[in-house]
Amino acid sequence: MSDRFGNYQVANAPTRLISITAPSPCTLKQLGASVLRATGYETKRDLKENVVWAMVRRRLKDLNIRFLHIDELQHAVQMKSDGEIQKVRDTLKGLMQTPEWSVSLILSGLPELAVFIQGDTQVRRRCRFIRFEPLVPGRDAKKVGTMIRNLARRADVSADHVLASTSLALRLIHAASAQFGIAIELAQDAILAAVREGHKQLTLGHFATTYHARTGCVPSENIFSISADFLLIDPQRALEDAPKITISADGAPKRPKDKRNA
Repeated sequence: MSDRFGNYQVANAPTRLISITAPSPCTLKQLGASVLRATGYETKRDLKENVVWAMVRRRLKDLNIRFLHIDELQHAVQMKSDGEIQKVRDTLKGLMQTPEWSVSLILSGLPELAVFIQGDTQVRRRCRFIRFEPLVPGRDAKKVGTMIRNLARRADVSADHVLASTSLALRLIHAASAQFGIAIELAQDAILAAVREGHKQLTLGHFATTYHARTGCVPSENIFSISADFLLIDPQRALEDAPKITISADGAPKRPKDKRNA
């Protein structure tokens, strides 16, 4: 990343890329203010919308920034006014078209982002799309394991033992609801927990602590704590009390039917 984008995330070093998270609600003025802050410019003045974006364009050029990443841009389609949404589209399109300093955009977010992109033909035809499909345990467990191992190695932590002796990759896929980005976040947090505790070996316990902190689940519903049958846990309902598990005639664990979804 540093080589391609010129010291991205290297402290006090020049970079060709800045990254922001779109505010919510994502008005044009708030979006511009977020970009300004990412360039290191802070102001307490209540600037007008057009002034904010004039400053954005000037700052990008002065700092030699050629790439702007905006995450969670689906927030832009939450505005009630189609006119306000189009203003955001037009302004971002203008950044790409400015003759004296054009900027390439990297836009990311939830599937609702497609509504923002598809609403303008000129924006859509300038884009290349990467779709992140849900993870498939049988197909992607090895990839997830490699991701965990590589992240751990960068933190000087070993993940070899926990990956070899547990179903960690499958547990992580399930805990992340098959979303690769969430899986990465959970892995990073677990590795950080290990580093903070001074451990050189990553364990299921680090993932269990991280999962509990992120979801508020009870111990019996922690995907990384229970010894088996973790696939019976619904990670989307982690805050709810654990339903009782009964044993069916064939000896398999079975949860009672949820009357709320009946």
